[in-house]
Amino acid sequence: MLRISKWAAAGLLLAAPALANERYENNLHANVNYNGGRVTIDHRFGRVEVRTTRGDQVTVRGTVRASDEEIGRQIHLAVSNSDNGVSIHTIYPSIHIHGREISYSADLEVSIPERAPL
Repeated sequence: MLRISKWAAAGLLLAAPALANERYENNLHANVNYNGGRVTIDHRFGRVEVRTTRGDQVTVRGTVRASDEEIGRQIHLAVSNSDNGVSIHTIYPSIHIHGREISYSADLEVSIPERAPL
């Protein structure tokens, strides 16, 4: 039993770098001036933290994680600013893959002015 455990441990150690290479991670960032109106966030597949600040900036920082680099590179933010407010939208690709397990997510941290309705 001890030999099997050593071989299993060795196999896991050798496989770890290969598994790590399959993981994609990228940071996203956007800044816009807040000119009034409502701040809206359209986001799925991840965590969102919203904080208030005293300034006039809306700041979005995010981390994209994906098991496939090609899919991960297609995930991005669309942030627009108008007199009606600021819109934050996470864009995900359409995925039609059969026979493979793929995972992806984006975690966002959003800072908005104290006076901005969410």
